[in-house]
Formats: sequence, C-alpha cells, structure tokens
Amino acid sequence: MESNITTTQNQRVYSKEEIEKHQGKYDQDGFYILLDGDFFDQAGYYFDKEGLDEKGGFYDVNTGVY
Repeated sequence: MESNITTTQNQRVYSKEEIEKHQGKYDQDGFYILLDGDFFDQAGYYFDKEGLDEKGGFYDVNTGVY
C-alpha cells in the first residue's frame, strides 16, 4: 500500500487538507494557528504551543529563524 505522507529528516509534513481539518486560522505569515496555540508552519510541519517541533527544533520567537 502506497502512503501519501511526506517526511523530511524523520519529520512528518502535513498536507493542507490535513492541517485545515483542525480548528484554527492562518496568520499574516502563513502559519496555521490552532485554538490551543499549537501551529503548523508554511511547509506543513507541526509545532506545539511552545514552538517545538516533533524533534525538539523550534522557531526563535524574536527572529523567526528555525
């Protein structure tokens, strides 16, 4: 069976359809912000409300650099 799940460096990349199944909204930077503060970035990676991804990487809140 073929999978349509994309992974990069062992991280899952969520499709736009998967992301938009969650309640939330896009911000001015193209991030999809969920009601609890978790978010998906423009590339489809998931981050918790603390800004950590599934591997512990994060966006710097001051610079926006990953």
